[in-house]
Amino acid sequence: MLVGTILLGIVPGSYYFWWSRRMKPRPEDRPDAAIEDGSGTIAAFPSSSVWPFVLGMGLLLVMLSIVFGLWLMWPGLSLVVSAAVGVTVESRRGGSV
Repeated sequence: MLVGTILLGIVPGSYYFWWSRRMKPRPEDRPDAAIEDGSGTIAAFPSSSVWPFVLGMGLLLVMLSIVFGLWLMWPGLSLVVSAAVGVTVESRRGGSV
């Protein structure tokens, strides 16, 4: 088990080491870099949305259906599906629905 644990640490470590050798240094890795070298373009940030709350409430009802009965699963699943559709429509339009 100890050898297996060591191998499980070596596999991702060797992959990261191999990948780091292929990358060129980033501006924050160079000692002579200026602040302007690391700045990129600032994209649009999403506005506040109600859909994460709706998704959370739907998942809460789905989890409560395990305790209180399967009849709570249907409203919970409908909220989850409506939140998934709502956030997709909102992200495609670029604003609030």
